[in-house]
Amino acid sequence: MYEDVPGSEACPVVGYDPSRDDEDGWPPPYQVADPITGALRLYHKGQARPATHDECEGLEPAAIWDLHHLLERLSGEESAG
Repeated sequence: MYEDVPGSEACPVVGYDPSRDDEDGWPPPYQVADPITGALRLYHKGQARPATHDECEGLEPAAIWDLHHLLERLSGEESAG
């Protein structure tokens, strides 16, 4: 998510859910595909490294979310456009 979304007027922070452990505080791994070469990278714990197709199988593509993307995802609805 863009850094300015959490805590903004439209998306106030209303609480904090602490992590159970160090691993729990990180999102799951994501795949990143180079748009020109198609080369895959695995992004996890703030680091990206080259990866194989098998390692990325079933992983969600990395994305940056703005508030409207987050709301669409949470509601299960997609906007037109």
